[in-house]
Amino acid sequence: MFFSDNGPAKQVPGASSGELRGGKFKEWDGGGRVPAVVYWERSESNYKNLSSQVTGFVDIVPTVKEIIGDSNILKRAYDGISIFPVLKGDTKCIDRDFYLGCGAVVNKDYKFIKKDGNPKLNLTEDFLVDYQTDPYERKNASMNNEQILKRLYQVIEKYDTIMPLVPEIPYGKGQKGGEGSERMESNALIILNISFVYSMIASVIQNEVKNFFSLNMQREGILLYALYDG
Repeated sequence: MFFSDNGPAKQVPGASSGELRGGKFKEWDGGGRVPAVVYWERSESNYKNLSSQVTGFVDIVPTVKEIIGDSNILKRAYDGISIFPVLKGDTKCIDRDFYLGCGAVVNKDYKFIKKDGNPKLNLTEDFLVDYQTDPYERKNASMNNEQILKRLYQVIEKYDTIMPLVPEIPYGKGQKGGEGSERMESNALIILNISFVYSMIASVIQNEVKNFFSLNMQREGILLYALYDG
């Protein structure tokens, strides 16, 4: 399998998320929805199902665990789910809510973002996306969808109120002027070069998604689909 980490950083030359709204560090699809390529010969005939499956990084380990038949009981449940039933063709789609962080959650039909979740979004009100009528997240569909808003808000609260098992490192630690800044500065050039190359590759892949589909990749046993990095 191959997949990108996040959407392009807009400040990097050449970075583009195409028609998708937003970029890296934002909960719009341009920031969190990325292309992924998966190949598994035994399940080629079921690849078409994955194009509508909401999935992400957190689902990889649970899926592999089920594929290899690992039945060990965990002390702490995974955040993700196994999409093995979709790979096998037992079901076309697993209906689930995927938490993106920063007060945002998405499923196959809707995305809900709290106005006070990520300050980078500059939202003045809670924002609901209805993918059936607005695939590029341009309009707020909150009006007349109170029940959907209420349910998704409860999903967000479930995750936003989780307390970490170990203390979190303060945001900004290691930045210039702070603790560890000397080490940060010494590696800055390497990090910049890696980020530039990575963002360029990710941007090219995102811009070519439609072209990949048109090449009939299923015939070659390859699937290209969208995956969330939250």
